[in-house]
Amino acid sequence: MKSRIEYITIILISIIVSIQAQAPRSPKDLGAGWAKLSDRAQVELLVNNLQRKTPGSLAAAQFTAPAAAPEIYLAGDQARVAYKDGTELTLRKTGGNWKLETKKGLAARRDEDTGEGEVIAPGSFSAGATFRSVAVSPAHRVDRLTRSVTRETLDRSLFGAPEKSASYYRAVYSEEAPFVQATYIQLVADPAWQRILYGSMDRWIKSYDDVRGPAGIAVDADGRVFVAEAGRQRVLVLQLHPDEENTALQFLFEIPGIDQPGELALNDNGTPLDSSDDLLYVIDAAGDRLLKYTLDAGGASRVGEYEGFSFLQNVQCGKWNGGSTAGIYTIDQVGRRICYWEDDGNALTLREEIRGEPGQYFSALKVDHFGNVYVVDNTNSRLFKYSADLELLDSDRSAPGFAGLASIDIPFGKITIAGEGSYWAGFDQVLGLERWSERSGVQRRALGIAIRDAEFRAGKDMQHVTSRFLLTDPGEVSVHIYDAQNRLVRELRPGWMGSGRQQVTWQRRNQQGAQVPPGSYHYQLKAASPYQSADPVTLDASFYLPLYYWQNCGGSDARDDAFRVQGTPRRSGDEPSQSAATDPSQVIYRFPGLNPEREYELELEIVSLDGTAGRQRVMAGENFELAVLAGEAPARSGYRKLPAESYRDGQLTVRVIAETRGGAAVSQIWLKETGAGFAVQVDEGTPAA
Repeated sequence: MKSRIEYITIILISIIVSIQAQAPRSPKDLGAGWAKLSDRAQVELLVNNLQRKTPGSLAAAQFTAPAAAPEIYLAGDQARVAYKDGTELTLRKTGGNWKLETKKGLAARRDEDTGEGEVIAPGSFSAGATFRSVAVSPAHRVDRLTRSVTRETLDRSLFGAPEKSASYYRAVYSEEAPFVQATYIQLVADPAWQRILYGSMDRWIKSYDDVRGPAGIAVDADGRVFVAEAGRQRVLVLQLHPDEENTALQFLFEIPGIDQPGELALNDNGTPLDSSDDLLYVIDAAGDRLLKYTLDAGGASRVGEYEGFSFLQNVQCGKWNGGSTAGIYTIDQVGRRICYWEDDGNALTLREEIRGEPGQYFSALKVDHFGNVYVVDNTNSRLFKYSADLELLDSDRSAPGFAGLASIDIPFGKITIAGEGSYWAGFDQVLGLERWSERSGVQRRALGIAIRDAEFRAGKDMQHVTSRFLLTDPGEVSVHIYDAQNRLVRELRPGWMGSGRQQVTWQRRNQQGAQVPPGSYHYQLKAASPYQSADPVTLDASFYLPLYYWQNCGGSDARDDAFRVQGTPRRSGDEPSQSAATDPSQVIYRFPGLNPEREYELELEIVSLDGTAGRQRVMAGENFELAVLAGEAPARSGYRKLPAESYRDGQLTVRVIAETRGGAAVSQIWLKETGAGFAVQVDEGTPAA
């Protein structure tokens, strides 16, 4: 019988991989899958989220443009983010998390080179998986815990009707043996049999039977277990002692006077390892209200009561990097509405809401380490993932699908690493509680990062390439671009980006900042997960880039004036129209790499830096001639088609010839290939969306 109990315990609580006493020195080697961000990663994520939410602000793609990329300065618990245009953000680290303190100039920033006139490549593409079905017990080849499995191993059903679940995890990693000391306890509320079933990875399983109508369950970092006990109109608070080898739930205190307690949620006030400032939210279904309590070591005090709901049934607190935020998520109106509120301490302010489609019934929700929201559609047994702002990110498509999915649990735990300290972390795991039957009961999903609905856009003149995509989890994003010979052309590192719509823009420049020639390019978009055991996700694509060159004639950057053969730089200001390549008789530019079988167009901007009106003649080869008159304002020629004879030998020579006094002067030249279009081919291994 003992071996049977050990067996079923492993199956029940193996949400997190087994940690052995002879574990490796590096926590990453354990593959436990907890979330961990460096200080710089936190700051980059905060800046990215702020940029996307600020109207008229700088888009995330600006991280890729050297001229606009911010400098991040970290000094202890303070950080400063500075842009070259004067925009500045200051952040401070409090309770292990970074928070924005001040911002200057962000709302006034411009987002260049996006939107209007872009050429969109057909198709959208995806890579990676947000949800991945994993065995509840790989060692025993049990994919799903069911009534039949427990009957075969325990000669009993184990559960009556498991509805709610919570977990407690604590691990200490040291440099000396034993390298790892870990405790993991899974708790399941079973209202049908009026008990809390809980088990440890140390291979014991117990039940707490003195409960009546357990309707909700939650655990804090100190091992306190909060149970909404509808049958006794109270919240029961129990205590686990993880330091004890064979701990048992013990009564701590009660929170009485709740007519019909339902779902509950803990808020750690952004300090998960300090329980002195914690809050507890409890649904009172009888009054259709949400109650708020402050907590201390021996009791609780009611400090708030929120109304205005309609059949309120579920509540969860928002999170950022493991700590609670002021965000509150609720399900009401008989399982059809999900709301995102902000609690300012006195009232709830509605920030966002979504409504279910006909035939949907939302029965549960949970929030992960980064604030993403997971919602259970009980009617269709589906699991959805939303961003903190309730933007739909993905849904579970794993096989086998859920059957009668009622609720889920996402484990969190206290991690202590020698030399680093302690932190509170969420895991990349979801435990799904299904209808308890012969073929369904408990399933497990591993959480991952996916790149979804990626599309590629080019500027109307092919002057840049933008990839727009949906990240289903925060990730460290990088882009590598290779030429047809598989040589690295450009590496872009936007850094950490949050869940939701993102974009990265490549300005068609190589690592040295020079404009790249036409040709076939391989584009590799990679997103690294913040969970310690996860592998990066890569989307590989290829495309042909038509020729496009822009010359800032006479400008200060030689990389943008690379094809000048004759002419002297002259500048009266920093703008392109305030510089020119000049010559008493003619300015000459020569462009290589043209294909005689393709078509091209040319545009010039002629300028008179002294304001004197003058006529200039433009020659391209022997068969293209254009006269341009420039005065106080620069004169643009507009794009003109080039005759094939002008580039028959694979190069184009452009001459700007002075026809009046003052000499020749040209400020900008544009040369582009036409008729090639823009198409993206996803490489093998990256499925279409």
